[in-house]
Amino acid sequence: MAKQYIQATEPYWLAKERKYIASLKANNKQFRRVNKMRQALNRAKRNRREPTEAEAFFRSKLHENGIRFTFEYVCFYTRKKYRIIDFYLPDYKLNIELDGGYHNTPAVKRYDSFKDKRTPHETWRFKNEDIFKDSFWTNFLILLHGKLVPTAII
Repeated sequence: MAKQYIQATEPYWLAKERKYIASLKANNKQFRRVNKMRQALNRAKRNRREPTEAEAFFRSKLHENGIRFTFEYVCFYTRKKYRIIDFYLPDYKLNIELDGGYHNTPAVKRYDSFKDKRTPHETWRFKNEDIFKDSFWTNFLILLHGKLVPTAII
């Protein structure tokens, strides 16, 4: 006698999960917020995999000097609005942005200053061309260590 297979119905928990997701989509507010967070994290991941030449160089210099940092840090300043910060130094509570040629226009400069005011920590901006100069690194390290006592020591 041949075995007969009975097609199983969808498990109860899966049906419940589908209903929950459908209700979120209907409500749309919470679903969009979760989607926005996922979108931000995915953009940061992509940026980490494909850094610019200046970002890769800056990251290697921070490693050489033993400075702790988070590369492509996602900062939410409202539930829907976020920004991806190039480098976040948690010991100094400092954001560092490396600006390419795109940031030279007045409209973008205004938008950047608006974003800088919305983030909870101080932001330092540097041009990509300046990163590769030796004098920049000397001045940067003096400013960094003179600015604040790292929170790890306190």
